[in-house]
Amino acid sequence: MISDKTSQIPNVNLEYWEKPLKEFNTSLYKLLASNYDLQQRDSQLYPGRMDDMELRNIIPYVIWTSEFDFYRRDCIDFAKRGRSFGKLLDISDMPGVYHGY
Repeated sequence: MISDKTSQIPNVNLEYWEKPLKEFNTSLYKLLASNYDLQQRDSQLYPGRMDDMELRNIIPYVIWTSEFDFYRRDCIDFAKRGRSFGKLLDISDMPGVYHGY
């Protein structure tokens, strides 16, 4: 779970595999948060929302995603940001499978 950005996208712009998980995933964030409303910028809950200064200071990382992953959009965006700061070591984007393959 990177930023929950996909839940903000209108249904008409989502792929068929993303639509059923839209509200479910936001409910998972609410379960993980101690105070959901106050943690919208919390990089521990939403690593993809960390600011550039924090991203510059994290250790290098690897991202795994897949073609039909609800989090794929977030993963691709976080990979691009990490690459721009020299933090992304690699990204695996497995074709033809869903999240958690």
